[in-house]
Amino acid sequence: MANFIVQQRDIDIIRQSERVLYSKVELLNHSFKIIDSIEGNLIKDSFSIDAESNIRRTYNLELHVSDSSFLIGADKKIWIDRYIKPYVGIRYLRTNEIVWYLMGTFVFNDTNYSYDKTNKSLSLSCSDLMCTLNGDRGGNISGLTTVISEGSNIRNVIIGLLNDAGIARYRVEAINKTIPYDLEFSVGTTYYQALKEVVDLYAGFEMFFDIDGVFVIQSIPTTKDEVPILDESIINPLVTSENINNTFNNIYNKTEIWGSVINTDYYTQNVTTSNNIDYIITLDEITELDNFGKYGIKIPSDNLFGATININNLGKKVIMDDDGLQIREGRLLANKDYVFKYRKATNDFLLLGQYQAYGEYVCKDEDCQFSINNLGYEIKQVMQFDELLSDSLCQQRAKYETWLSTRMQDKISLNMVSIPYLDVNWKISYIPRATNIKGDYIIKSINGSNTDSQINVSLIKFSELFPDIV
Repeated sequence: MANFIVQQRDIDIIRQSERVLYSKVELLNHSFKIIDSIEGNLIKDSFSIDAESNIRRTYNLELHVSDSSFLIGADKKIWIDRYIKPYVGIRYLRTNEIVWYLMGTFVFNDTNYSYDKTNKSLSLSCSDLMCTLNGDRGGNISGLTTVISEGSNIRNVIIGLLNDAGIARYRVEAINKTIPYDLEFSVGTTYYQALKEVVDLYAGFEMFFDIDGVFVIQSIPTTKDEVPILDESIINPLVTSENINNTFNNIYNKTEIWGSVINTDYYTQNVTTSNNIDYIITLDEITELDNFGKYGIKIPSDNLFGATININNLGKKVIMDDDGLQIREGRLLANKDYVFKYRKATNDFLLLGQYQAYGEYVCKDEDCQFSINNLGYEIKQVMQFDELLSDSLCQQRAKYETWLSTRMQDKISLNMVSIPYLDVNWKISYIPRATNIKGDYIIKSINGSNTDSQINVSLIKFSELFPDIV
């Protein structure tokens, strides 16, 4: 949910029939300290915010200025080593005060300064700070090869990469996961590529720079327990047109995910059990278990809850899945080969799956118009993710990819009067003109202009089941 708290004043401002716009630009050094600022009349601007893009925010503006102090050059105020925070100001007619709204924290892409007796304007084109990590403005990892070891804590790995990249302001959610296998990054890899590969190991997370220039990695907001930030009484009067985008391409209500082929270090069919809980295994010449060793075992019977493995009487070790839980009853099927990875730190076995990791998900949700229950037939996609090393990870990805191909198609595009503080991943309520049925929606992208007082907003329908997917 957004940090911005909408007050009655902010609602009054977007309802004003007249808007007098101003602009303020703060210059920051790399420690995010304000070193100067300039105010002037906003001539024109444009912006975009996209929750699905690695560069979430862009902003372009032309500002009328009253002096020539903001020149461009290595020894001037505007240069490559500066960050900027542009604000749009709107005069609140009730009190005659100027209310400022931050548009983001950016680096310069292009700049142009014109100053003469008739023309006194500063033009800026900006992108958010992801440019400093993705190679556009630096961000290459130094050294020939960087290796992140299997078993490393994901959050610690992320923070280590950010520290190496010189990112001191970050908010990284507590991700209670580990790196499932060694990751190796060769020369030329950017910090963005490395971070994305780590984050994408588990479905349902996002990374971006927020409006204040803080790097964020978090679960994709579900907004399940939150009320809409703006409701239909505010949104509907501002809408000038709507477009319901119904595309029937790339819709799948069933997803099969094939992961990596799992190479084992050991294999045996010499397995017994008397209670379908404890599997007793004999493997020649093993006197201790290898950390992260992969053991292929033919299971003689379906398991009950609390299943354990005991190899050569080295002690019972509980069997876990990637969610950090003991495997459920019936997860292991009789006469099937499964691969288990021993983890010394937790003294347990992680179930990787059969010899090729696999997962599937079928959408049967009654409130999804593309589900098998509503369509009456199956539309299947099959995908390969070589980086997924377990059935559990493939199952998570199958759920997520099915959601993307069904729920993400249930969307509306609105042209409306601009709201300068609107942001992506906000929940709003809206009554579509096509159906006249009130619904909750999540904002996925915004683009437009404050000076034109128009924006285009892309929404997806909120689903109560979304949190179960991500």
